[in-house]
Amino acid sequence: MIKFVYYFYLFVLGLMFWSFSSVVIHRIKSGKSWIFTWRSECPKCKNQLKPVDLFPVFSFLQTKWKCRYCKTKISMIYPILELVMGLMFLGTWYFLTDINLIFALNIEEIVKLVFLLLVWFFTVVYVFYDILFLEIPESILVILIWIVYLFLWVQTYFDLWFIPTIISN
Repeated sequence: MIKFVYYFYLFVLGLMFWSFSSVVIHRIKSGKSWIFTWRSECPKCKNQLKPVDLFPVFSFLQTKWKCRYCKTKISMIYPILELVMGLMFLGTWYFLTDINLIFALNIEEIVKLVFLLLVWFFTVVYVFYDILFLEIPESILVILIWIVYLFLWVQTYFDLWFIPTIISN
Protein backbone atom coordinates (compact mmCIF):
# COMPACT_ATOMS: atom_id res chain seq x y z
CA MET A 1 0.00 0.00 0.00
CA ILE A 2 2.83 2.42 0.84
CA LYS A 3 4.35 1.90 -2.61
CA PHE A 4 1.05 2.84 -4.27
CA VAL A 5 0.86 6.05 -2.21
CA TYR A 6 4.49 6.78 -3.08
CA TYR A 7 3.94 6.28 -6.82
CA PHE A 8 0.71 8.29 -6.76
CA TYR A 9 2.61 11.11 -5.04
CA LEU A 10 5.33 10.95 -7.70
CA PHE A 11 2.77 11.07 -10.51
CA VAL A 12 1.05 14.12 -8.99
CA LEU A 13 4.45 15.76 -8.49
CA GLY A 14 5.15 15.20 -12.19
CA LEU A 15 1.81 16.84 -13.06
CA MET A 16 2.72 19.87 -10.96
CA PHE A 17 6.16 20.12 -12.52
CA TRP A 18 4.68 20.14 -16.00
CA SER A 19 2.20 22.80 -14.99
CA PHE A 20 5.12 24.85 -13.69
CA SER A 21 7.18 24.16 -16.81
CA SER A 22 4.38 25.43 -19.06
CA VAL A 23 4.50 28.68 -17.07
CA VAL A 24 8.29 28.83 -17.58
CA ILE A 25 7.91 28.23 -21.32
CA HIS A 26 5.34 31.00 -21.81
CA ARG A 27 7.13 33.47 -19.55
CA ILE A 28 10.39 33.02 -21.44
CA LYS A 29 8.60 33.56 -24.76
CA SER A 30 6.58 36.58 -23.61
CA GLY A 31 9.52 38.22 -21.86
CA LYS A 32 7.43 38.78 -18.71
CA SER A 33 9.06 38.94 -15.34
CA TRP A 34 10.22 35.73 -13.77
CA ILE A 35 7.98 32.99 -12.43
CA PHE A 36 7.65 34.03 -8.78
CA THR A 37 6.75 37.69 -9.39
CA TRP A 38 3.84 37.25 -11.79
CA ARG A 39 0.56 35.43 -11.33
CA SER A 40 -0.75 33.02 -13.96
CA GLU A 41 -3.50 34.40 -16.14
CA CYS A 42 -5.83 33.44 -18.95
CA PRO A 43 -4.11 34.37 -22.23
CA LYS A 44 -7.43 35.59 -23.68
CA CYS A 45 -9.19 37.60 -20.93
CA LYS A 46 -6.07 38.26 -18.77
CA ASN A 47 -7.90 37.33 -15.52
CA GLN A 48 -5.52 36.09 -12.85
CA LEU A 49 -6.05 32.43 -12.07
CA LYS A 50 -7.05 31.47 -8.55
CA PRO A 51 -5.23 28.68 -6.69
CA VAL A 52 -8.06 26.25 -7.48
CA ASP A 53 -7.43 26.88 -11.19
CA LEU A 54 -3.78 25.85 -10.91
CA PHE A 55 -4.25 22.15 -10.13
CA PRO A 56 -3.02 20.24 -13.18
CA VAL A 57 -5.55 18.19 -15.15
CA PHE A 58 -8.13 18.37 -12.34
CA SER A 59 -8.93 22.06 -12.87
CA PHE A 60 -9.01 21.39 -16.60
CA LEU A 61 -11.68 18.72 -16.07
CA GLN A 62 -13.56 20.82 -13.51
CA THR A 63 -13.96 23.77 -15.88
CA LYS A 64 -14.85 21.50 -18.81
CA TRP A 65 -11.91 22.60 -21.00
CA LYS A 66 -12.78 26.30 -20.73
CA CYS A 67 -11.51 29.37 -18.92
CA ARG A 68 -13.50 29.86 -15.73
CA TYR A 69 -13.92 33.57 -16.50
CA CYS A 70 -14.30 34.14 -20.25
CA LYS A 71 -15.30 30.57 -21.24
CA THR A 72 -12.63 30.43 -23.97
CA LYS A 73 -11.71 26.87 -24.85
CA ILE A 74 -8.37 25.72 -23.40
CA SER A 75 -6.01 23.84 -25.70
CA MET A 76 -5.91 20.08 -25.15
CA ILE A 77 -2.11 20.22 -25.30
CA TYR A 78 -1.88 21.36 -21.66
CA PRO A 79 -3.57 18.41 -19.93
CA ILE A 80 -1.98 15.94 -22.37
CA LEU A 81 1.49 17.29 -21.65
CA GLU A 82 0.78 17.36 -17.91
CA LEU A 83 -0.15 13.68 -18.04
CA VAL A 84 2.96 12.89 -20.09
CA MET A 85 5.20 14.65 -17.56
CA GLY A 86 3.47 12.80 -14.70
CA LEU A 87 4.11 9.49 -16.45
CA MET A 88 7.73 10.48 -17.21
CA PHE A 89 8.37 11.26 -13.54
CA LEU A 90 6.71 8.05 -12.46
CA GLY A 91 8.67 6.03 -15.04
CA THR A 92 11.95 7.66 -14.06
CA TRP A 93 11.44 6.87 -10.42
CA TYR A 94 10.16 3.38 -11.08
CA PHE A 95 12.75 2.22 -13.64
CA LEU A 96 15.88 4.24 -12.81
CA THR A 97 15.93 4.34 -9.02
CA ASP A 98 15.59 1.80 -6.24
CA ILE A 99 12.57 2.62 -4.08
CA ASN A 100 13.99 0.64 -1.15
CA LEU A 101 17.17 2.71 -1.14
CA ILE A 102 15.15 5.93 -1.30
CA PHE A 103 13.02 4.83 1.68
CA ALA A 104 16.27 3.95 3.49
CA LEU A 105 17.40 7.56 2.80
CA ASN A 106 20.41 6.47 0.78
CA ILE A 107 22.01 9.78 -0.20
CA GLU A 108 23.46 8.46 -3.45
CA GLU A 109 20.06 7.23 -4.65
CA ILE A 110 18.35 10.47 -3.61
CA VAL A 111 20.95 12.59 -5.43
CA LYS A 112 20.53 10.38 -8.50
CA LEU A 113 16.77 10.86 -8.34
CA VAL A 114 17.02 14.64 -8.01
CA PHE A 115 19.51 14.78 -10.87
CA LEU A 116 17.31 12.71 -13.18
CA LEU A 117 14.19 14.71 -12.39
CA LEU A 118 15.92 18.05 -12.95
CA VAL A 119 17.36 16.87 -16.26
CA TRP A 120 13.91 15.60 -17.32
CA PHE A 121 12.27 18.85 -16.29
CA PHE A 122 14.63 21.12 -18.21
CA THR A 123 14.76 18.77 -21.19
CA VAL A 124 10.98 18.79 -21.46
CA VAL A 125 10.90 22.59 -21.17
CA TYR A 126 13.54 22.81 -23.88
CA VAL A 127 11.82 20.36 -26.24
CA PHE A 128 8.30 21.72 -25.84
CA TYR A 129 9.47 25.31 -26.17
CA ASP A 130 10.90 24.28 -29.52
CA ILE A 131 7.69 22.43 -30.48
CA LEU A 132 5.40 25.32 -29.53
CA PHE A 133 7.43 28.24 -30.86
CA LEU A 134 9.82 26.68 -33.40
CA GLU A 135 12.86 28.23 -31.77
CA ILE A 136 15.38 27.14 -29.18
CA PRO A 137 16.11 29.40 -26.19
CA GLU A 138 19.72 29.35 -25.08
CA SER A 139 18.82 30.27 -21.50
CA ILE A 140 17.22 26.87 -20.86
CA LEU A 141 20.18 25.04 -22.37
CA VAL A 142 22.61 27.01 -20.21
CA ILE A 143 20.66 26.08 -17.05
CA LEU A 144 20.63 22.43 -18.10
CA ILE A 145 24.40 22.46 -18.70
CA TRP A 146 25.01 24.04 -15.27
CA ILE A 147 22.85 21.40 -13.58
CA VAL A 148 24.86 18.64 -15.23
CA TYR A 149 28.14 20.29 -14.21
CA LEU A 150 26.90 20.78 -10.66
CA PHE A 151 25.95 17.14 -10.30
CA LEU A 152 29.20 15.98 -11.85
CA TRP A 153 31.03 18.11 -9.30
CA VAL A 154 28.88 16.68 -6.47
CA GLN A 155 29.57 13.19 -7.77
CA THR A 156 33.32 13.79 -7.80
CA TYR A 157 33.50 15.72 -4.53
CA PHE A 158 31.33 13.36 -2.52
CA ASP A 159 32.49 10.21 -4.28
CA LEU A 160 29.00 9.38 -5.55
CA TRP A 161 29.11 7.13 -8.57
CA PHE A 162 25.59 7.20 -9.93
CA ILE A 163 26.33 8.45 -13.46
CA PRO A 164 27.71 5.06 -14.69
CA THR A 165 24.60 3.42 -13.21
CA ILE A 166 22.35 5.74 -15.20
CA ILE A 167 24.27 5.15 -18.43
CA SER A 168 24.28 1.37 -18.04
CA ASN A 169 20.48 1.23 -17.56
